[in-house]
Amino acid sequence: KSFLVIDANALMHRAYYALPKLTNPQGQVVNAIYGFFSCLLKILKEQNPQYVVAVFDSPGPTFRHQEYAQYKATRTKTPDEFYAQLPKTKEILKLMNIPVVEKKGYEADDLIGVIAQQVQDPQIKVFVLTGDFDLLQLVNKQVSVILLRTGVSQTVLYNVRRTREKLGGLEPKQIIDIKGLAGDTSDNIPGVPGIGPKTAMALLRKFGSLEKIYQHLEKETEDIKPALSKKLRTFRGQAFLSQRLATLKTDLNLDLPLAKCSREGYNRNKVESIFQSLGFKTLIARLSYMNVFHPLY
Repeated sequence: KSFLVIDANALMHRAYYALPKLTNPQGQVVNAIYGFFSCLLKILKEQNPQYVVAVFDSPGPTFRHQEYAQYKATRTKTPDEFYAQLPKTKEILKLMNIPVVEKKGYEADDLIGVIAQQVQDPQIKVFVLTGDFDLLQLVNKQVSVILLRTGVSQTVLYNVRRTREKLGGLEPKQIIDIKGLAGDTSDNIPGVPGIGPKTAMALLRKFGSLEKIYQHLEKETEDIKPALSKKLRTFRGQAFLSQRLATLKTDLNLDLPLAKCSREGYNRNKVESIFQSLGFKTLIARLSYMNVFHPLY
């Protein structure tokens, strides 16, 4: 059995920028909706999950903005025509009997972390579909990440082995320590100025964690070069702030029983009608992938 957790905003955002400005017969831009469901139906065919849920960002500031006002401040504002496509996507998902989850003050990443950790049955494999590298911190024996690579048509499956290779031998959970040191320009997480991912990973391979790096600094040995040591000491507070900003907050209570996410059937006629009105004729034939889950074994 498997459980597909969809990072809906990330998938739609990727589709919006990767696809031409497709419009429906009324002239409204619908490329993000098309790309989202094109990718979803492809993954449903490939993974055949028994359980599916779609997770969205909630509009407005999050607890991370309260801790660091400049969080994501450098991002270019996404056009309104992208946000106008969100309600229709959620409407179609509900007709597909796929729960839509969002929570004010939290990002989709946090909720995805909560959902992944709530799956207690070790026989159920969790697959997170996203375009966000940060979610690789969730990877373990039970959780894998399907990462979008090019547009919304090509993906790479990251299990523990492949994630370790991507991180130069580090463990998935050490991503937050990499961000603590190197920061993240896409989210405007500062890190330690002058330290990039390569140096960060080398330090972590040697010492194991951000905490242990600073514990070693207190011993005043010569294992860390003076210039690097000075940077680390000067920006200690900023390093741990960056680590906290990169860490998923998973101590939340989500009322989402596993049974609620089961693929038990859906209203095909209404979904087909909406796809027809949007001009998604090529997706209608692929709705057969939405059939009730049938085990492959």
